[in-house]
Amino acid sequence: MAKQFKISKLDWVLISSTVLLIFLGLIAIYSSNYGGSGLGSSGIFTKQLIWFALGLFIVAVMILVPSRAFFDFAYFLYAFALFLLVLVLIMGSGRGTEERWIRLFGFTIQPSEFAKIAIVIALARYFSLTKLGQNRIKDLMIAFALVAVPLYLVKEQPDLGTSLVYLSILIPMLFWAGIQPFTLFILVSPFMSVISSTNFFFFLAWMMLIIGILYLSKKPLLVIAGIFLVNIGAGVTSQYIWNNLKPYQQARLMILLGPQKDARGAGYQVLQSQNAIGSGGLTGKGFLKGTQTQLKFLPEQSTDFIFSVLGEEFGFIGIAAALTLFFIMLYRMVNIAVSAREKFEGLIVIGFVSIIIFHIFVNTGMTVGLMPVTGLPLPFLSYGGSFLLTCMLMIGITLNIAYKR
Repeated sequence: MAKQFKISKLDWVLISSTVLLIFLGLIAIYSSNYGGSGLGSSGIFTKQLIWFALGLFIVAVMILVPSRAFFDFAYFLYAFALFLLVLVLIMGSGRGTEERWIRLFGFTIQPSEFAKIAIVIALARYFSLTKLGQNRIKDLMIAFALVAVPLYLVKEQPDLGTSLVYLSILIPMLFWAGIQPFTLFILVSPFMSVISSTNFFFFLAWMMLIIGILYLSKKPLLVIAGIFLVNIGAGVTSQYIWNNLKPYQQARLMILLGPQKDARGAGYQVLQSQNAIGSGGLTGKGFLKGTQTQLKFLPEQSTDFIFSVLGEEFGFIGIAAALTLFFIMLYRMVNIAVSAREKFEGLIVIGFVSIIIFHIFVNTGMTVGLMPVTGLPLPFLSYGGSFLLTCMLMIGITLNIAYKR
């Protein structure tokens, strides 16, 4: 006889923090599209409410799905996600040169969002059946391939921001799966070499750090020399990577050095965002009273820069409230991963945590000029049906795992 479902066993702290974050997002979305006539002509607020209601239904369904089903259908979901990403390249639609959406059954969806969940579940299944502590090259190559294929398809849309999200999933899941720390360092160091090579002194400091770590590792001299040369080579390739970026991507990276140099071009978004957040002060200007927001000086204020709307109208208190709710949510999710009854389930939750943290870090960073403008939305707050449903799917699956731990 099946056990009776007990609603009291649900993780209500995780549920409450999620709902409160979405509530903050709805307030900010309403304000960002307010035109003095209620909901505004765009109806974005109403659409987000509908997506939220649909998301609640999805969460309820995910809680009731047998957790074994995620394991059994992991690779099928991954294959279906790849099919949708290929379909985007064939018949995608979007703004300008970006083709990220497809229309299915009367709905416009962004497959790259749902692919995040498929990648996490596929990696979780693979890692749960693989002994990564043995450091076999074949195991690591398969893991990288599972991420590299969808990453390439999304980069071709082009959507560099989302492709980086895929990459951010891999390292935390490898660590949680039990890979040796030195092996993890070897995998991460070339990426750090590429990033640090943008400045000679940063690159020099990073090379000195690598030499110190390699010396302490007491590995054979041939291994140490090989790892060092790979990192030198990675640093050299940074120019090639730069030359292959789109012009608008290069511009977004350049404004990190000073958005004032192109205040009416690539730096405009960041400067308006900084003005909005800075003018909010401690308590903010008040709901519907933000000048940058209401006068529409702030670009993409319902999506990429929703954090700036929150900062202008509710000030430091509003920002602190949102970040506190994110901390509570992520803390609960990590606890669920630790206490999960199976390695597979814990890996899934850690993958979801990685996605949410990366989005928060990049989105909030770009609103204050510390990160390049990548177009990554803020989880649960930014407008967008596909993204909100993806976030709700992650919470639903996490609640399923928490219920059965």
